[in-house]
Amino acid sequence: MLYRPGDQVIYILANNGGNFTQVFASHAGIGGYDLLNPKDRVFALDYKSSGKLDHLVLYRPGDQVIYILANNGGNFTQVFASHAGIGGYDLLNPKDRVFAFDYKSSGKLDHLVLYRPSDQVIYILANNGGNFTPVFKSHAGIGGYDLADPADKVFAFDYNSSGKLNHLVLYRPGTGTIWIL
Repeated sequence: MLYRPGDQVIYILANNGGNFTQVFASHAGIGGYDLLNPKDRVFALDYKSSGKLDHLVLYRPGDQVIYILANNGGNFTQVFASHAGIGGYDLLNPKDRVFAFDYKSSGKLDHLVLYRPSDQVIYILANNGGNFTPVFKSHAGIGGYDLADPADKVFAFDYNSSGKLNHLVLYRPGTGTIWIL
């Protein structure tokens, strides 16, 4: 998937033996999400815990906007849409970041991690039929890592080569600080 936030452009490509072909293209956003803001972000999620990253999450940090789209034969439809954040997380800060995570070590990226560097906030949300609820939330960092610096980054990682992105890497660029939880 390639997208250009602020310009409404999104392409989805298929890989066939190293040859990439376009299977979806739009210059008008996708599934009712306009992609008009340069802050817009997009990633894949296993929304139904099926083992497939077959839904798209689109969000706009700082504006409380988050959509989750399903693909039905090239027609993208909303299965979740909010202009008030998600699962108690407000998405009010432009620093907010969201990514998919294998919280249960099931091999499925079916949970959402939302975090705000410098404010020490991190939530992990589970989906139960479109109702997102925290399985973990903190306003004091996570696992001893404080998330107190605006440069802090977090991502999912397969620490023990299990094929599961069930660990979190937290790091502070330029400082030599890295934690794996």
